Amino acid sequence: MRWLLDDFVHPDYVPVPDTTLHLRPTQDADIALDYPTVMGFRELLWEIFGPTWA
Repeated sequence: MRWLLDDFVHPDYVPVPDTTLHLRPTQDADIALDYPTVMGFRELLWEIFGPTWA
């Protein structure tokens, strides 16, 4: 069962209200920061979500 409609189009930029922050899709350049950050918290993530998410 899909949880998104077939015609769903994700936004490229979403401002976060009352902040200077925004959300955007992950890009290739994000890997240099994202991967080490996630892997640095691997044990904690496994405690929270279990090894199924590995």
